[in-house]
Amino acid sequence: SDLNYDLIKAVTMSSKLLVTLVGSATSRLAASSLRANNPTHRIPTTRLFPARFSSTSTDAATPPPTSTTSDATSTDESSSDLKTGIVKSFFFRKQFGIIREANPPNPDEPLEYFIHCNDILRYDTSSSSSDQEVKYVPLLKIGQSVEFKVAPPDDGKKLSKAYDLTLKGGEKVAPFSSKYFERFERSQKARFGDEVFEIMSTSSDQHEMESKIVAAFERVRERIESKKRDVDIAKKLVEESDKE
Repeated sequence: SDLNYDLIKAVTMSSKLLVTLVGSATSRLAASSLRANNPTHRIPTTRLFPARFSSTSTDAATPPPTSTTSDATSTDESSSDLKTGIVKSFFFRKQFGIIREANPPNPDEPLEYFIHCNDILRYDTSSSSSDQEVKYVPLLKIGQSVEFKVAPPDDGKKLSKAYDLTLKGGEKVAPFSSKYFERFERSQKARFGDEVFEIMSTSSDQHEMESKIVAAFERVRERIESKKRDVDIAKKLVEESDKE
């Protein structure tokens, strides 16, 4: 009958599965015994059931590749090698900026360095004939090509520091830009206008108002003359230094 046929078929399939299991177990046992006697010899074994996921891993764990790319933030020692870079930004009032390396090891990961005005090589203005030293903040312009050395970052900072910075070719950064004095003079005159407006808006006495305006004018005039003197002295020192 159909029932007997199904039973015979099920018994036959069970027998085949049992033979397969026994055969697989025997093969694994034989392989284990052979490996124990000869550790260098490997016998391939057949999986009873195929693996659900393919794997490319080996018996020994492969260590992750180590990166050989140098990072500006991981510099442990100062580098005496000159690097070339481009001025990415420079804040005149804050007196610092960012330099981007021109030819980084990995073009996809540009290296950047912190630059403070005190780490820019400047002309010596202490030998001037005036009674006081000409003090100035070297001005870097965005896009300028520069050369510099690298030092480790300050505590708590991410970027390494650039120092001994010069323009490309070793030229020192000029004390004042070509139009620095013109811009300074305009800003002082605009400041004087604001002061006059404030004086005239708050003064009730004519004589007092005129006195305050004259005093404000004298302060502005002195600042402009003092800055003009500094610019002229610095310009002369640069010219003398370039001749040496």
